Amino acid sequence: LDVYLVILNKTPVLMHFRWYHQTIPSVVLTSLIGNVSYEWPTIVSNTLLHTFMYPHFAGIWNVYPILLVLAAWQIIAGIGFSLYAIIFHCDGSFYAQLYGLFIYSTYYNVICIT
Repeated sequence: LDVYLVILNKTPVLMHFRWYHQTIPSVVLTSLIGNVSYEWPTIVSNTLLHTFMYPHFAGIWNVYPILLVLAAWQIIAGIGFSLYAIIFHCDGSFYAQLYGLFIYSTYYNVICIT
């Protein structure tokens, strides 16, 4: 839905937007298969972000500053909880945790580049 709203709003689909939407399904799937339970703060952050994103992309409500803060928080939460889980040996597959950390760190890199 996100991508369609951006296109309908005649907004360019930026690289970080494309990269995120192409990779997040693999993070979710890896977390489910790897029994990683600490992803819930990131999922809550993502849900909150989309609550503001849909009206913004539909042109109803301009909340760009809030979107920036929520997107940054989602990356910080993803990297932070992934690091915490690896350091303190939380439940779930180590490789699933490592993969999540890797993908979250690419979000930071892609956003800084674009």
